[in-house]
Amino acid sequence: MGKIHNLQGKRFGKWLVLEEIPSDMYENTKWKVRCDCGKETTITGRSLVYLKSTHCGCERTKKLTKHPPQQGIPGGKNFKDETGKVYGKLTVIRPTRQNAKKEWYWECKCSCGETTEVRGSHLRSGTTVSCGCVLADYRENGHKTHGLTYTPEYTRARNRKRRRKMSEFDARWTGVMEHQLRTLFQQCVLCGMTEKEHQEKFGQSLHVDHVHPLKDGSGLYYGNATVLCATCNSKKHAKKLEDLDEWTRNRLLLTADLFKVLFEPKESL
Repeated sequence: MGKIHNLQGKRFGKWLVLEEIPSDMYENTKWKVRCDCGKETTITGRSLVYLKSTHCGCERTKKLTKHPPQQGIPGGKNFKDETGKVYGKLTVIRPTRQNAKKEWYWECKCSCGETTEVRGSHLRSGTTVSCGCVLADYRENGHKTHGLTYTPEYTRARNRKRRRKMSEFDARWTGVMEHQLRTLFQQCVLCGMTEKEHQEKFGQSLHVDHVHPLKDGSGLYYGNATVLCATCNSKKHAKKLEDLDEWTRNRLLLTADLFKVLFEPKESL
């Protein structure tokens, strides 16, 4: 767009241009304007010429306030009578008012005895189901544990507890046993991921895992050790064998028994 010519005295929508304002550092020509409602402001000439702005916002306000909040008995084809209906813990008593968008608010009595005012659409959609007592009760009694599960403090405490169990129940596990196990199973016994693939994907070796979980007092030893990738180990986590699907359970038991049969020292006669 070329240079904007003198706009003083011209009208653009409800704006009347009063005078030119000196250009700013970006050389944008601005004009002082007054709306028909009496409000004065400054607008760029580009916004005036292209009618990007035609009023101060009073037209929008007028549309919203064209139908002011009503009191009394509602009506109309779009009116939905909620009187006597129950939504969650709320029983609807009567309509109270209507906002600028013609949405009705309702006086409701909660089962806890409190009275509140709720928008009809919030009742029907289930957004509001109480006077607020449900949320307050959840905040007070909803957390049955310590509430620190995902904090660094909890993670450190959990790891300390696991290390104590490992020192107690994995005491018989040796480096020789781990070498034997990794020699026998050079890939994940469940998904087949190799050591090389695991190193490239996770940056660490395949995991030596307990077949029967450590939390039940079952340490690593012949008959209770197998090799899993990080993904399969995470899925198995600390589940008991009876909580796993049949194929996974049988596969873990089979590999653990094979390790036991091949490498467990035989008692001398």
